[in-house]
Amino acid sequence: MNTPQIEIQPVLTKSDSMGSQHIYRLANGYGLSVIQGPYTYGGPVGLWEAGLVRFYGAGADDRKLVEIEDTPITREWGDQVCGYLSDEELAALLVKVATLPSAARAIEGPETIHVTSERA
Repeated sequence: MNTPQIEIQPVLTKSDSMGSQHIYRLANGYGLSVIQGPYTYGGPVGLWEAGLVRFYGAGADDRKLVEIEDTPITREWGDQVCGYLSDEELAALLVKVATLPSAARAIEGPETIHVTSERA
């Protein structure tokens, strides 16, 4: 069985007394805004909340949340965000986002991504 793996570094990391945020940018113009804090879905128990974003410029802040109807991922969630994600579920979600077709009007920016398959 092939187990997808992903290696990616966030293009932006912020942390303050309310929690932390990581922005991941993928080569297809999509990415994830991942947050964890006392008021996020799952944050109080050490889990992550993720929002699917589409990039419109080269900067890490040139992004918008993807509307629910725009992708199979957000339609599956029924929301713009998905909470209560473990580290493993977050990694699997990054792989899933990396397989989306290129985002229309996305502009390339810096990213580090390697998707591979390993035999289990």
